[in-house]
Amino acid sequence: MIASVETTVIASSAPTVTLTRPTPPKPIVQNPTRLVYRGALSLPDSDLTLDGISFTTSSASLLSSPLPLALESQRKRSLPLIGAVDISSLKGRLDHENAVRMFIHPQAKLSMSFFEATLCTTKLRSSDGVTEMGVRIGLGDSHTVNDSDVIIYGRLSDHQSSVIQLYLAQIKPLLPPAQKQINRPPRPDDPTPRLPPLLLPHTKGSPGRRGMKRVRSDSSAMHEKEVARKKAKGRVVLDDIPKLDIKGKSKAKIGTGVFKVPEGPAVRLSDPPLESVERPNKELVRNVTRKSLASRGVTKTHPEFEELQGWIYRGTLFAFRAKIKLKPLAPDEVGIIVERHTSMYAD
Repeated sequence: MIASVETTVIASSAPTVTLTRPTPPKPIVQNPTRLVYRGALSLPDSDLTLDGISFTTSSASLLSSPLPLALESQRKRSLPLIGAVDISSLKGRLDHENAVRMFIHPQAKLSMSFFEATLCTTKLRSSDGVTEMGVRIGLGDSHTVNDSDVIIYGRLSDHQSSVIQLYLAQIKPLLPPAQKQINRPPRPDDPTPRLPPLLLPHTKGSPGRRGMKRVRSDSSAMHEKEVARKKAKGRVVLDDIPKLDIKGKSKAKIGTGVFKVPEGPAVRLSDPPLESVERPNKELVRNVTRKSLASRGVTKTHPEFEELQGWIYRGTLFAFRAKIKLKPLAPDEVGIIVERHTSMYAD
């Protein structure tokens, strides 16, 4: 059972002192204590607040510890109190290295009673020496559980065994378990260790086939020297000339086990191209169109001759689109279609 919580008094304003003579210089403090927050804790579903709360830090560099910076950003605001939690049930660990000291003003009786009833009635954990219970505090505006919440816990004072000191720490993820290397004798199914070859192929640029050099054999080197010597004497050198035995025509000998391939059927020639039929048909349609327009007095000098001829010509070709590429058209049949189109546009 722990008796009480350590308290302290932090002056709200420094007194005015009139100096009559110079003050002797004071030694520079290596790690000065900095007040990062002074305010209250707001209770959920209540208008009451636990006031008289202060947080201080002695960290030399605030940039290396994010918790003091987060507390300084919450100045002049009440921190939401979420509730008491069991520290062993947290999904993480407390960051004791960057913890922030917490103090309660002696005149804040409600705050003193709350933390004494929450932290002083439980035992200390044997693993890290902190209280089994803690108080979860949020760094936002809501009283819901978030990943950025912090925990207030207690630890025994170094000077008095019946007094605990309050700390504020972040919840960090658990450290992965250390993998132990087990030294065991080799087994038959273990892969055989192999050393890299002493002579590796020389590469230029990117590793690949282009960067590999082919090892030249002695016979190829001697052949290149012989070719170079003959070229120096002015001789024409042809490499790897195939030897052909040309002695006239001879019948191929058919030995045993050779099958005779029968001759295939004659290949039928393809039909004449379609252009040979399509072009005369188009000329026929064009000539019949001009004669039909001339019979109505529409000649080439007429201002609408080209437009009328184009409409009649395209309409007739569209009418014979199914057979114009297959067979020659009959002039009488073409004349009937041309007359119908001419009567539509020229009459």
